[in-house]
Amino acid sequence: MKFIYMCALVAVVVLSFGFIDPNFPYQPFPEYFTYLHSQRLVSTTIYVATICVMFGFYLKVLVDVRRNRIKPSQVWQLILLSVVILFFSYPAAFTYDIFNYIATAKVTYLYHQNPYLVMPIEIPNEPMLAYMHAANKVALYGGFWIFLTAIPHVLGLGNIILTLATFKLFIVLFYFLLLKQLINLSDNKIWTLAFFGLNPLILLETVVSAHNDVVMMFFAVFSFALLRKKRYFLSIIFFVLSICIKYSTILLLPLILKKSMNWRYAAIFMYIAFLLSPLREELYAWYFIWVLPFVALIPESQLLVNISLAFSFGLMFRIAPYLYTWRWDGITPIIKRIVSFVPPAFVALWYGFRKKN
Repeated sequence: MKFIYMCALVAVVVLSFGFIDPNFPYQPFPEYFTYLHSQRLVSTTIYVATICVMFGFYLKVLVDVRRNRIKPSQVWQLILLSVVILFFSYPAAFTYDIFNYIATAKVTYLYHQNPYLVMPIEIPNEPMLAYMHAANKVALYGGFWIFLTAIPHVLGLGNIILTLATFKLFIVLFYFLLLKQLINLSDNKIWTLAFFGLNPLILLETVVSAHNDVVMMFFAVFSFALLRKKRYFLSIIFFVLSICIKYSTILLLPLILKKSMNWRYAAIFMYIAFLLSPLREELYAWYFIWVLPFVALIPESQLLVNISLAFSFGLMFRIAPYLYTWRWDGITPIIKRIVSFVPPAFVALWYGFRKKN
């Protein structure tokens, strides 16, 4: 089973390089790009099969943890193996957010413009405009995120390949920092380690696509860790920093003010933020990273755990109809809603039926 899991990870990496924009300055496999885009059923089938294998292996690990059939060192080995393999994937295969991070950093630190007033498209002769998406938008994230991006921007040395690597490495670093805080808050529960560290949605949206949500959640969770140590002033500071990356964690403010570490309420508050996100744009799969850290701290809450597992599974298929049709309109939005909400609805109905009987 482990070998099949490794094959699935490699498949993600291989598949990702089929989605390099044709205007990207480095084209290692142009024939592969042409083939994959002409064989949409093949690419969609590979993606769906890969997700099913990854999630099946993930569930097996969680069951083994529950039955004490796996050691913490083995879970760590699987996490490190997953990260090392997936790190070499092309980070803009399924979303282009990493290019938006890079472009905003360039507007700020290279061109010395205000990213909240100046759009990347307004920078004349900027080479990224040929292949990035959403170049006609100002910065979408808080000021602290813009501040943090100075680090991978400088380390990228102006080379787009190196900059992609430094931004991805930067995100992966916060993935491990967040994982470390969750382990500490759970008093070293191996289940927490496996639940969060090996979740395929976390791996794909963090290690592959390099979304900054894991950075926001590190600062939020670390503020609770400081709260636990009764370092209240520092806790408030780190909580504010979390809000200054993205604003969703502001819903955790009642718990911070009450100095409460009720993880169930924290998970529910972030569920609310996640479910309300379509009011701003749409229900992106990586927004579920807001919920999973707190669910990882309540293994005894079977309903929340299983609904969260169902959401994790379904949300990863939101990209599948686009891979097949290459269109965001038509039937794609309908399928995205179905795959997002049918799995958790099924779990909720099953629990309701079991309770009734």
